[in-house]
Amino acid sequence: MAFSQLGSPDISYRRKISAALNLEFSDGGLNYVSSYGGGSSFEQQNFTGNAQQMDVTNRWKLFLDNDEFLKLIKNDELLHYSEKIFGKLPDTELIYLGANR
Repeated sequence: MAFSQLGSPDISYRRKISAALNLEFSDGGLNYVSSYGGGSSFEQQNFTGNAQQMDVTNRWKLFLDNDEFLKLIKNDELLHYSEKIFGKLPDTELIYLGANR
């Protein structure tokens, strides 16, 4: 699943999302990294069997020097919905500052 919070250490959150999607809850693949396509775009297969150790919630910071990324992400409406869905995320003010701006 695409949302990084689905791999959250908070089991109650994962159960809640499963219920909201009418899915049977299972942590069976929680630490699985697919080998399809070489695994993770960022860490390939380096975290196979230990996927929860990947720092997925901070990957966006790798792009703070990328003007194309900043052009897409510097969007008040996008940030509004992000905060509505995920709550206030740490370091989001960096989006407006850029890494070296």
